[in-house]
Parts: sequence; structure tokens; C-alpha cells
Amino acid sequence: MDPRHNAPEPSETGSTWLQVPSMCCAAEFNLVEKELRRLDGVREVSPDFIRRTVRIQHDAVPEPELVAAAA
Repeated sequence: MDPRHNAPEPSETGSTWLQVPSMCCAAEFNLVEKELRRLDGVREVSPDFIRRTVRIQHDAVPEPELVAAAA
């Protein structure tokens, strides 16, 4: 098997920051957090309302899946 095409190991962890322009209050964050936590591997979700970003601590979750869940 070609090691360049292997899927990430489940033990890989990452931290991703996403811009969420529509997130302006705790209620909006709760909706975003709920969708992100549905993804397998998401460990922690932290908002920054001033910058309208969210930080996601996760195990081997592809970034496109995170973006789709936060939209």
C-alpha cells in the first residue's frame, strides 16, 4: 500500500480555526457547536464572538466536513 495515500490515523489530533460570519451571539454559537459535535472526532468547540471564529479541537476530521458543519 502506498503510504502517501493512507487515511489519517484516528489518534491524529488537530486544531482548526474557522470564520463563522453569522455567529454573533451565544444562540448562534450553540447551533454551530451542535452541528460540529455531530461529527465523529470533534473533541472541543470554542467560540470567539468578537472575531466571529470558532476553534475546533478534533481527531482526524477533514476540514471540508468541519466547514460544512459550521456553515
